Amino acid sequence: MGNPHIVVVPYPAQGHVIPLMELSQNLAKQGFKISFINTEFNHKRVLDAFGKKIDENGLIHLVSLPDGLDDGEDRNQFGKLTETLGQVMPRELKEFIEKLIDDGLIDENGTPVNQHMMLQLSPTTPAIHPISFLWLAIDNNDSTAQTFLFRFFKGHNKVVETTDWVLCNSSLELEPEGFTLVPKVLPMGPLSASNLLGNLSGSFWPEDPTCLQWLDKQPPGSVIYVAFGSITIFNQIQFQELALGLELSNRPFLWVVRPDITKGKESVYPEEFQERVGSQGVSNGVPFLCWPYFADQFLNESNICDIWKVGLKFERDGRGIITKEEIKTKIEKLLRDENFKRKAIQLKETVGNSVSEGGSSDKIFKKFIEWMKS
Repeated sequence: MGNPHIVVVPYPAQGHVIPLMELSQNLAKQGFKISFINTEFNHKRVLDAFGKKIDENGLIHLVSLPDGLDDGEDRNQFGKLTETLGQVMPRELKEFIEKLIDDGLIDENGTPVNQHMMLQLSPTTPAIHPISFLWLAIDNNDSTAQTFLFRFFKGHNKVVETTDWVLCNSSLELEPEGFTLVPKVLPMGPLSASNLLGNLSGSFWPEDPTCLQWLDKQPPGSVIYVAFGSITIFNQIQFQELALGLELSNRPFLWVVRPDITKGKESVYPEEFQERVGSQGVSNGVPFLCWPYFADQFLNESNICDIWKVGLKFERDGRGIITKEEIKTKIEKLLRDENFKRKAIQLKETVGNSVSEGGSSDKIFKKFIEWMKS
């Protein structure tokens, strides 16, 4: 049997599209032809971002399907988006939600029974606060959407029982207990964005190379990189506190600011901020300052800060704001303590070994390739 044609369907969010595109790139290098299906909305964003730079090499074919929403509707309303996706592109999954109900941690709608109880599945997995359950951390002001999302996840969990492979963009060394608890899920990452076929990364925005000349002038390991993904939205107070906190750190920083990162209007920087810091401006062996916004980011924070100990959490004040003083203090603490850097480099080496020849993730990926070719 020759190499089969693989259809890849990511959830229509940046954090899902990129790792599945990276998986597709790795599969394409093994000779597989890929049909990569984005929603029509995201398909256009990818094409607009890369335009003529896209080189599919005949192996990765970009396809679009409707997401069920009308033109102009907000794709960041994930409750509604997920509902319409379920109607347009139904799927199924599997997980441990039944156990949460049986243990009395959540009710039939996914609402925590005890708001103050912390859930920890094993001594070496992160403790989870009930309000950080995935379905509660997406549309946190919309109880109807939360109920729908919970039922969606619960109803789609059965696919793991019947599917042949469930691949995860992680490694056995990073989350051993998690993979022990869900043995059907097989780690074959972390996938790297390097060595792409052509320029196709799956990003919704074009690359901005204008910072590279400035970066090349900075000492190695000296720049603070600040980015909040494709979804995070701040109110104006929080946006300005972040700007002032970075300025107070008195360190070079590179801050990625989306045009829509603040609510309802163009971001307003503190007075003369850009003039004052204009000459200033993880992944890959660097420590983290964690600022979770929604969904699984809260669990990521627990792993980074509590399990791997390669980062720090921010504390909010009585208004729910992370102040400029808190930002300055945590930046100084993170960069002053060499233990964070040391552990981050160790973690980089660990995950690097897992995807190298003969590593745990490399072996799983090769077994998957053999299975696909059989």
